[in-house]
Amino acid sequence: VVPVPMQLRKQRKRCCNPAAVFAREIAAVTRIPYRQDILHDNGTGKTQHTLSAAERHKNVEQFSAAPVSLEGMRVLLCDDVLTTGSTMNRCAALLKAQGAAEVAAISMTTTAMKSPSKEPTHG
Repeated sequence: VVPVPMQLRKQRKRCCNPAAVFAREIAAVTRIPYRQDILHDNGTGKTQHTLSAAERHKNVEQFSAAPVSLEGMRVLLCDDVLTTGSTMNRCAALLKAQGAAEVAAISMTTTAMKSPSKEPTHG
């Protein structure tokens, strides 16, 4: 069980990484090992919720993986909020690049990206 990482300054402000809290609970209940040392956030990205879907896709380059072998492992990737999937996709790709045979993703909640408002048409 691996949480999506959070920038250290943001984690200090919130007093925790909600994704890590969620992941630890899942690991405890399922007795699947918990690993917080695999994925990292280098802190250079902007806060995801302030960005458009296209900007979020580029912003996730801030995530990296430690040089560990996950050869043949099945990984459960945990995040607290899923919006566009950009963060989950980037983190899953990093885990697969480290050799993970399978990556499943779970989040506590999802949000809907705001779409441009459409004015009602009158006919």
